[in-house]
Amino acid sequence: MIVTNLLNEYRKLLTARGSLAVVVTCATLLVGVAAGVPILTYSLGGPISELSASMAVAALPLTILGSVIGILIMTMDWQHRDITSILVAAPSRPQLFATKMLTSLIAGLIFSLLIIIANVTALLVLTTGGVGIDGKIFLSMAGTVLSLGIVWTLAGSAVASVLLSLPLTLVFVFVQALILDPALMFARPWGEYFQSSAITSALIGQGPVLPGLTSATLWILLPLVLGAWRQFHREAA
Repeated sequence: MIVTNLLNEYRKLLTARGSLAVVVTCATLLVGVAAGVPILTYSLGGPISELSASMAVAALPLTILGSVIGILIMTMDWQHRDITSILVAAPSRPQLFATKMLTSLIAGLIFSLLIIIANVTALLVLTTGGVGIDGKIFLSMAGTVLSLGIVWTLAGSAVASVLLSLPLTLVFVFVQALILDPALMFARPWGEYFQSSAITSALIGQGPVLPGLTSATLWILLPLVLGAWRQFHREAA
């Protein structure tokens, strides 16, 4: 039953109006950056150690593009007015909500793996079979990429589950990343506890853990709880 529901969500994601173009565009951008960062580093004369660590830098677009995919997964039924028939056919709203969140999690994993594969392929070509690549750094970076993919795709779905609007949620995410986060940089030291970027900094090891946890609670856990409540109670009309 779970597998069937997941496959149905991915079928809708790849066939709904405009969603396939969004998915393909996001995948292309992520793969292009993942392969392009080590190539650029190598062309500028960067050492092998920098090439090994380039994966985490290449994965930074996941903070936005992963959220976009999560938003799309959560809102596409409401956006296309298919929610009435879906709610009638679905065993329960909690199961439908859980399926969408699981779909987002798996999508985050898939996009993370695309980044890892593209980055590894570029590294193997640049270093003639991977000679000199630091295995420990590589494994650490791969774990970071997977974490970024899962966290930010789920974050997009969590916020979208509250707003239930594709355009509104996209605006919120971009305002948060381009306006709110930079503004909070001027509100030190307490501002970093509210920056969504603190989550990414903590995951890639470039920032303290506590602000990352408080930010994750504010921007992921809280929307997830509120979104679940709204999904369970909102009318389909």
